[in-house]
Amino acid sequence: MHKKHFKIAYALFVLVVFLSTILTVYAYSMWYAILGVNVTIETGEFNVEIGSCKAVSCSPCCCTDCEVSDDGSTVYIMFENVPPGWVGWIGLVIANEGSVTAEIEDVTVSASGELTGHLHVVHVYFYGPYKTSFKEVWGKVECEDLPFPGWIEPPVILDPGYKVVSWIEIYLDEETPYGASGTLIVELNTSFYSG
Repeated sequence: MHKKHFKIAYALFVLVVFLSTILTVYAYSMWYAILGVNVTIETGEFNVEIGSCKAVSCSPCCCTDCEVSDDGSTVYIMFENVPPGWVGWIGLVIANEGSVTAEIEDVTVSASGELTGHLHVVHVYFYGPYKTSFKEVWGKVECEDLPFPGWIEPPVILDPGYKVVSWIEIYLDEETPYGASGTLIVELNTSFYSG
């Protein structure tokens, strides 16, 4: 009987060693296996746009018309009968209507028509950000009021639901043809804020 117990014990020992080896090899291979992962990342909506614009003339001038493009990224300001040396300001209300924080890097201003080559940007001023009212830098602005104190340098960080006001000081040089007509094009340069 003793020999029979020895054979059973030996068989159990061999079975345990065999199973342990198989499980160890399997576990080791699973540890070093390549895993595939499917991930979907949603960053939110990026939507920074110019909601309003105005032109303030510091020189006797023409009638100006300010229009915002449908996507809110560009402003067109039409001028007629502009005298040489005209000085003025372009005002923008820029809103973050998206769900992610944005960075306003700058605005660019260019000219078309007879104003081409005669436009000069003195400085771009930013005010804010504002969650609610910004009347102190937007409502009933006269040329002599500008620039307001407290402006900030770009880049401007703009959280969702906030607005910033920009005033752009511009002039046309003395070589501008008298009674010139053309369009000023203002474009917004923005990006995601990477914090």
